Amino acid sequence: MSNVFLLYMPRGNNQAMVHYQDTIRNRVSLSRLSGFISDNMRAKLASIFGTAPIAVWGSQAGDRNRSNFERMTPGDDVLIIEGDSIRLIGKIAAKVESKELSRELWKPIAGPRDLGWELIYFIANPRELDVPLTEFCRLFDYAPHFRLRGYDRGTRATRAVLLSLRRPVLGPREDSAGSDSCRETS
Repeated sequence: MSNVFLLYMPRGNNQAMVHYQDTIRNRVSLSRLSGFISDNMRAKLASIFGTAPIAVWGSQAGDRNRSNFERMTPGDDVLIIEGDSIRLIGKIAAKVESKELSRELWKPIAGPRDLGWELIYFIANPRELDVPLTEFCRLFDYAPHFRLRGYDRGTRATRAVLLSLRRPVLGPREDSAGSDSCRETS
């Protein structure tokens, strides 16, 4: 069964917001990544994304994050949550661990004490959303006041429902449909 990974960005975290803009919204060219990844990874990304820029995100390499990262496989769903809203859904296309690539993609903003985000994943079919986390909790039977912190793996029920709703990693884009609380943003 496909996994679902929930990634949390605290509201107002300027560093995370700048990095989100740089590598999720603006995306990253394969040529920029090429000096930091293996030839096999470059070929894999080229076969998935062609010449299109790639949405890239990373996590710090703590024990819990590493455990989740090791479970992550191509085709898994990823949700990026900012504060109390789900901002993005996508599919894991590939992953790599690289301090060097992390330093290339996410320059220090807060000064030399910035930590790296070396657990890096490439996201296919990213779709920006504006879904209240409370709606997600209601739909997937989480506690009403669930508060995600960091990086977590969704429940089995969450994975089953999202698996039934999502298209394959390289499948055709579906028209978005749903309630007013689950609308895409431009």
